[in-house]
Parts: sequence; C-alpha cells; structure tokens
Amino acid sequence: MSKVKVFADSTGDLPREWLRDYGIGLIPLYVTFGDQTYKDGLDITTPQLYAEVDKTGGKGTGANAE
Repeated sequence: MSKVKVFADSTGDLPREWLRDYGIGLIPLYVTFGDQTYKDGLDITTPQLYAEVDKTGGKGTGANAE
C-alpha cells in the first residue's frame, strides 16, 4: 500500500503540535511587500506580517496585487 503525506500551506496557521504529531508537511507561501519577499512562517512571523499590512494599508505587490 502506498504512503500518503498531508501538506498544508502556511496560511492555515496550523498549530506546530499538529504538524509534528500528525506529520503534516508545511508549504510556505511567499509574501511580498515593496521589494522584499518573505516565506510565510519562515522569514516572517504572523505578527510581523500583520504589522506590515497595517503599515502599508494592506497593499502588497505580486500576482494578485491591484
């Protein structure tokens, strides 16, 4: 029988204990502010991300920015 591994993206904010206990893989999404790009959960924490959103008025850059 094949083994299956579950992955989630970083915006799910799953508790670290779940990732560890259930062997869930985490795929970080990229977040860009100005000319800086961060890997969510690795290069920038959730509180830092929200602080940056507050500072910039929520305007990011990238594929989905308007």
